[in-house]
Amino acid sequence: MTLQEITAFLRARRKEKGIQQQNLAEYAGIQPASLARIEKGRDLKTSTLLRICEALEMEVALKERERQ
Repeated sequence: MTLQEITAFLRARRKEKGIQQQNLAEYAGIQPASLARIEKGRDLKTSTLLRICEALEMEVALKERERQ
């Protein structure tokens, strides 16, 4: 997945759960402006991704890409 796909997925998940951006930022322990930048596909650190996923009741899993 690209950074833009990941951040779009996080934004969609937040909206599905009916969580406002301000509230998710608070739950994840980050600034609302940071979450806004992340949801626009900019500046996502691994540690922040994990915090957002935790707040959205998600987990991160890595797997090998299938060869084409």
